[in-house]
Amino acid sequence: KSNLIRAEYCQVHIDLTAPQQIKIFSKSGRDSTGDRKKLWKAIQEGLRMNSGAKKFERECILEGEMFVYDEAKKEYMEFSEIRKHVTRAGNYMGTWDDSK
Repeated sequence: KSNLIRAEYCQVHIDLTAPQQIKIFSKSGRDSTGDRKKLWKAIQEGLRMNSGAKKFERECILEGEMFVYDEAKKEYMEFSEIRKHVTRAGNYMGTWDDSK
């Protein structure tokens, strides 16, 4: 396996006063919130959004890259693994068999 970690850029906007508190955008600026539903819980837990120990008061923007880490193997997975966890316009990108 390559030591190169293949990641996907994303920007996360959080607004605790908005009806939809989390919005996730792709590198191109497309709203990918619906396609990144599996990230919501990790974002909420990481920022402690549902506790008295929140990491911010009302709004914040996170900018970074998402990748898949295999806890059992203790390693970062190839980019194709990301595609198994997120969708594009509600559809998986046809990768279920290409990286098993």
